[in-house]
Amino acid sequence: MKYEIVALFDDVSENHMDYILNKVCRRYKLNKNTYNTYVHLNTIYDVKLEELDPIITKVLKPYKKFKVQLDNDVFVDSNNKFINLKIENKGYINRIARNISDLLNLSGFSTKPNNTPLYVPLTNTINNRKNYYLRNNNFESLDASIKEASFKITRIEVWKGHVNNKKDFSVKKYELRDY
Repeated sequence: MKYEIVALFDDVSENHMDYILNKVCRRYKLNKNTYNTYVHLNTIYDVKLEELDPIITKVLKPYKKFKVQLDNDVFVDSNNKFINLKIENKGYINRIARNISDLLNLSGFSTKPNNTPLYVPLTNTINNRKNYYLRNNNFESLDASIKEASFKITRIEVWKGHVNNKKDFSVKKYELRDY
């Protein structure tokens, strides 16, 4: 089974992120169909959750809640066929993603190689195949005000890969410490 490790925003940041995502979807005439906004950290295949839990707990133990910033770029990831907003490649989020990936590889878990930058998925390309911007990969950079905003990450979760039921989506939650 496929599991994904994702970072989730607090309520205020999620509302602001939804506003930005709706604005981008309207601008490029995309259908928004994501469950909620998140930052994708890693993908794991065929793992026992009892073995995964101590590894993620060990990596996340020293970290407190932190903030991330969006880059102005919209890009299409050809591997998982999502249209994404890029996260700036600096700070705690980059270090956490790298540490989780390294520790999982050292522990013998089969993970998906993560060559793409960190991102917030906007929408699936399958629903938007006839879109002009997608066909021509003609995405412009977003407003400068988006780059100035910061979004607070409060927890990391492990999700099942392909689940249609929203209640069964999250398998394990890891809350980060307060400041």
